[in-house]
Amino acid sequence: MPAIVFLVLAFIAAAIYVAVHRRRGHASAVSFTEALLLFLLVITVGVGSIFAALYQLFDSKFIADSIGWADSPFLREVAFANLGVGIAGVLCWWLRGQFWAAVVAISSVFLLGAAFGHIAEIVNHNNHHSDNSGPILYADIITPILLLVLLAARYAARRHAMTDSDRAAGESRVRV
Repeated sequence: MPAIVFLVLAFIAAAIYVAVHRRRGHASAVSFTEALLLFLLVITVGVGSIFAALYQLFDSKFIADSIGWADSPFLREVAFANLGVGIAGVLCWWLRGQFWAAVVAISSVFLLGAAFGHIAEIVNHNNHHSDNSGPILYADIITPILLLVLLAARYAARRHAMTDSDRAAGESRVRV
């Protein structure tokens, strides 16, 4: 359930962020697309992954039971992977540009891989525990799709915003 909560919080934070910027007269300074990508990275990927890591490190039995697995040292390894992804997500607040693309790629592979694992557990072992076939499965699919679509939209918007003089000067790479 927390995975869906972090998704919803990212949408709320993005809406507030854009509203505050528009109220201050900076309407063109930030688009909802860019704000949503930022807050998905910081809140959903960042804070959400750190939250998951802490649970996996300090209450692995609870996590294992909720997934329908036996407790295992493997959860500690997944916890540290989550912690690394989470720290990278939070760093997106300060680090922009290509760093966002790297975090989107890493977190998307991790989340889609987790979704594949959940689906395999459902198909092969009829595992319908709450943290295997419940909201986490949907979040593991929806989050990377949103991240990839928003990142592509961000690049497209930046490419479109390139001026003719930039093109004439040979600026072929889109800077983010």
